[in-house]
Amino acid sequence: MTNAAYNSGTYSAELFGTPLSMALSNNMNTVTAQTQGGTVTANFNTTNLAAQTRNGKTVIQYPGAVTASTDPAVQLAANPSATLNSYGTVVGLAYTDFGTWNVSVNGSTVYAAVYGGAQPGGAATATMPTTGTATFSGGATGLVVQPGNTNPSASFYGAATMSANFASGAISGSISSINAYKAGGTSLIGTINAISFTATIAGSSFAGTTTASAAPGTAYDISGANGQIRGAFYGPNATEAAGIFNLTGGTNSIGLTGGFGMKQPTPSDRRLKTDVAPVGVLPNGLPLYTWRYLGGRHRFVGVMAQDVLADRRLAAAVIVDGDGLMRVDYTRIGYAPADMAAMQAEGEAAVARWRSMRR
Repeated sequence: MTNAAYNSGTYSAELFGTPLSMALSNNMNTVTAQTQGGTVTANFNTTNLAAQTRNGKTVIQYPGAVTASTDPAVQLAANPSATLNSYGTVVGLAYTDFGTWNVSVNGSTVYAAVYGGAQPGGAATATMPTTGTATFSGGATGLVVQPGNTNPSASFYGAATMSANFASGAISGSISSINAYKAGGTSLIGTINAISFTATIAGSSFAGTTTASAAPGTAYDISGANGQIRGAFYGPNATEAAGIFNLTGGTNSIGLTGGFGMKQPTPSDRRLKTDVAPVGVLPNGLPLYTWRYLGGRHRFVGVMAQDVLADRRLAAAVIVDGDGLMRVDYTRIGYAPADMAAMQAEGEAAVARWRSMRR
């Protein structure tokens, strides 16, 4: 099993195991991995994609072709195939992505890996916040192995949350509600213990440790397992975070590795917006508006955090910053704004402008 994270431009990082690299050119994503027996390279045409159900989520799946291999287990004469599963759209990520990839020969998976990092062409946050705190939410997926288990290996998906204190550099978080699925990610077989983690920020990156909770899962009990987590922040004002993690050992000799992607909810406070006008109503009853952010150039369509907070059904989608500004997790209200990347960028700029005016 290989595991790695990718960064920007030509992605490459050796974390916890065999390195994996990705390079995007002319809609072709070339993935190269160092395996136990050599190196394997596969090409994925990013225009050749399909929505697939995997780990209970609708993910973007890219089928690929192995173009080179020095690993005897992956011989080109056997017509090996490759698959890349992207989970970024599941949690509405604009700057990052996370997921899994695998290489198969004659229908059997030979190598599998996880990844988490910048979307093609992206880079880690250049200017990090040095004060305040932020809350992130998203997801995590990966692979679990337990020799002797009824299901000796499986894939998984869970909810990822994280709190970051930019002043102290301290991070704490968890991966919970973890469901395990049989190979292919379509058949639920049970749950896995929740995982907690702590880390320390250094520049735009962070690293720390993972620990399994004592409450056992119904499919895998990873009690006593621990490991590492590494990641980085991306987007303006550290809007998103992504990376990888692992756990090993414990009472059942578990091996687990995963990739994660999370984001700060979108700035949606009425105080950050100007030229506001109503444009309709969502099926759930929330009013829709068009606006420009303070100092922004573009008009966007979305909701007001104040309206969401007043709706008991949806109030949990609102996150309140330490200074009272409110954000909305759009994935929790069932609406996907157009051009989310621009909305996040101009929203964060409006947050900075609003705060500077109050100093």
